[in-house]
Amino acid sequence: MKNALVAAIAAMILAATGVPGATAKGVRQVDVQFAAGAASASFKGSVKGDRSAQYRLEAKAGQTLSVSLRARNASANFNVLAPGSDTAMFIGQVSGSDFSGVLPVDGVYVVDVHLVRAAARRNEGADFAIDFRIDAGQGGSAGPDGSPAMPPVPQPDFADSYGGGPDFWAVMGLVAGDTLKLRAEPSAQAQTILQLGEGAVVRNLGCRPIDGARWCRVQLTGDADAAGWVDGRHLREAAAPAGPQDARVADTLYHATGQIPCSFKGNDSVRACDFGVVRSGKGVATVDVTLPDGFKRTLHVSHGQVTTSAGTVTTRRDGDDTLVTVDDAETFVLPDALVDGG
Repeated sequence: MKNALVAAIAAMILAATGVPGATAKGVRQVDVQFAAGAASASFKGSVKGDRSAQYRLEAKAGQTLSVSLRARNASANFNVLAPGSDTAMFIGQVSGSDFSGVLPVDGVYVVDVHLVRAAARRNEGADFAIDFRIDAGQGGSAGPDGSPAMPPVPQPDFADSYGGGPDFWAVMGLVAGDTLKLRAEPSAQAQTILQLGEGAVVRNLGCRPIDGARWCRVQLTGDADAAGWVDGRHLREAAAPAGPQDARVADTLYHATGQIPCSFKGNDSVRACDFGVVRSGKGVATVDVTLPDGFKRTLHVSHGQVTTSAGTVTTRRDGDDTLVTVDDAETFVLPDALVDGG
């Protein structure tokens, strides 16, 4: 019986069922079962507030476990715990949304999906998809005393690591005219996603030290896709953004929708474009503009600074409007009232 189970695990492909089990309050437990001849498994689930979902799967030392989590809410993370251990061998808040490692011991591994503490305190929710894969191995490596070697456990160096600390940060202390770059990875060489101006307020998703610098993962309020890493030197604790952020257009994520003036080089027939705006406080907003071909241009506005993920942006003021030009080919008129509300 045991040999048959081990063979099935080594050969798995697809998650057959998730069987909820009785666990501690706020924890939903799923026993991951696999069909013979398989190598991967996929589940969908959700977490909210301080409630978590724990996926339990049995595996052997030396096998390689791979886990990948996909969620629109960047506050969703997962930890991997070895059999009988209360200390995570992988911490998603530190290492990202993908794990792959050789397992050190035989037994039941726990993959715990949860929200970081700051998001849990706000009682946020997150729908997610999670993928598992186990590849057969040749046996685990041993430690100095002959026991199975455990992967190093990442350790926080700051009190606000892993989602602790304040719920919101404000960008402060920039040189006049400068911006704080939101990057895809915690490195000054990583791709710039967008730029934040002085006073911009962002959600705190946790900080950690890297190469002597303090990097913090943050998210623009109201825009789940605008999440990344910034230099923590320019962050100060802030209150939740004030303004109309809770008043949304029915059945949308937007605080306002409509049309704005727009023009396109080589196409004189277009004079207006549909838009939707998510406001994150005075002077800070994300504006989605639908182009004539159906492409959605996302403009990130932060206290006069405008950026987009693909394209070179130039701006100029015209009364109470900001004229935004992308790649010298697309021009959009953003009224102050669109960004600030009211």
